Amino acid sequence: MRSLLCLPGLKAEVSRANLMNMTRWAATALALAGWLGAAQAAPILASGSNYSVYVKGANSGNEQHLTNTVDGATEFFSRAGETLLVNETETDLGGSLHRIFVNVNATGDLFPTLGETGDAGIGIDGDGFDLLGNVFLEDAFIHYYINGTEVFTSADLADTYRALFLGAWNGRFADTGLAFSVDGLGGANVDSFGLEFVVSQIPNGTVPEPGSLALAGAALLAMVAARRRRNGRN
Repeated sequence: MRSLLCLPGLKAEVSRANLMNMTRWAATALALAGWLGAAQAAPILASGSNYSVYVKGANSGNEQHLTNTVDGATEFFSRAGETLLVNETETDLGGSLHRIFVNVNATGDLFPTLGETGDAGIGIDGDGFDLLGNVFLEDAFIHYYINGTEVFTSADLADTYRALFLGAWNGRFADTGLAFSVDGLGGANVDSFGLEFVVSQIPNGTVPEPGSLALAGAALLAMVAARRRRNGRN
C-alpha cells in the first residue's frame, strides 16, 4: 500500500521545522565520516538503465509510474488525455558532487481537481535509479511550475527525512511504496515538476557497517521519542 510524506502546500511558506532536522547530527556525521574524495568525472547514473517517475492526483487519480531510460533523450507518455515529456540530466559539480535533475512536463494540468494534493517520487514501484558505485544523498528538492514559472520548491527533503537516506542511497525517493505529497496543487494549472538530487561519491571501503547505521537510527528514534515525551509533559 502506497504511503505519503506530506509537505507544506502550494501557498504555504516552506520553512519546515522537522524533528529530523534537529537530529541531523550523529547519523549524518557517522554516514559521512571520511566519505568526501577527490572529484571524479565518471557518471553516477548507469547509462541505458531504467527508472520510474511516479505521479498521481489525490482526487483526480491518474496514477502512473513513468518508466524512463537514462540516455539524455526525452520520452513521451500519455496520461488522462495529456502528453507527458520526461527527461533527466546529470551534472558533475566537482569535489565528488553530482547533480541529477528529472524533469516532467505536461501539455495540461497535472492535478486538475481544485485544491487536490499532488504526489510524486522516484522508484515508488521499486524501480529507482541504477547508480554506479555508492553515493550519499546530500540534498533533494521537488519543484513545481506553471507555464515555466516556478511556484513551489520544497525544503531540502534529504535533510528533513534524513532517517530515510542514511548510508549509501538506494536510488529511490522516498522509497518503495512511499511518495512525497504536496497540498493545494490542484486546479492551479501546474503543468510540470522537477526532482533535483545532489549526491556525493563514497570512496570504496568507507560505507559504515549496517550495524553501525542501525545503532545510529535507533539513537535517532530514541531522541525523537524522548522529545515527544517531554512535549507531552509540557
